[in-house]
Amino acid sequence: MSAMYRYLVTAAFCLSITVAISPLAHAAGGVCKDLPPSKLQVYYVRAVALQEEQVAAAELKRHVPSGALASQHTMMLTMVTLISWFDIDHRIVPRDDGSVCDAPELVRMGFGSSQRKIVFADVLADDACVRRQMLDHEDAHTRAFDSTVDRFIDDKRSDFEQGMKALKQMPAPSAAVATARWYEGLRIIVAESKQQLISDLWEASAGVDKPSVLAALETACDGKIGKLVRRGAANP
Repeated sequence: MSAMYRYLVTAAFCLSITVAISPLAHAAGGVCKDLPPSKLQVYYVRAVALQEEQVAAAELKRHVPSGALASQHTMMLTMVTLISWFDIDHRIVPRDDGSVCDAPELVRMGFGSSQRKIVFADVLADDACVRRQMLDHEDAHTRAFDSTVDRFIDDKRSDFEQGMKALKQMPAPSAAVATARWYEGLRIIVAESKQQLISDLWEASAGVDKPSVLAALETACDGKIGKLVRRGAANP
């Protein structure tokens, strides 16, 4: 995802918030200001452990769950189920005109994975060398995933803070309206950010699965993986 695209997404969100603020702020006597600070915490959510499964080679593609980041490798499939979430510790600040402002004490966001899974073709079950090569390749995917999510969180933090600043400025006629507005605003921010993260992760995964890397994988273990692939092609 290009830096320009990230800028345009952030700018579009902030513009939509600004447009929404104008009539509300005028009716309620101006935007919310002089509020106590709000803290932001963004977490990398990590799957507890890598799960393993064995299936027939012809069944590999059928084991991809909806919404998963999947990569079809030589005789194996790696999958990551992506998640995102947010939580708000609201703090309602009343104003003299009867309206209120919401200046949350803490906003938490999380991005990462709820499940990581590797599915082997069952013909690999009894070959320790081949399994080790496959698991080493999965480790490379894990490192790429980790570094991509870490970089994403660092790069997006200022965007999240800008969105929070815009939401804090919005007066509301009641606490219920204020909290609902924060929920919807963060839902949009997190959903759009997750789409960007997905794009970044696909790019990182493709970087791990370069043709030269996959070719080297097939020649490992005295070419056993390549032989299994050719055997499977000859006997679909």
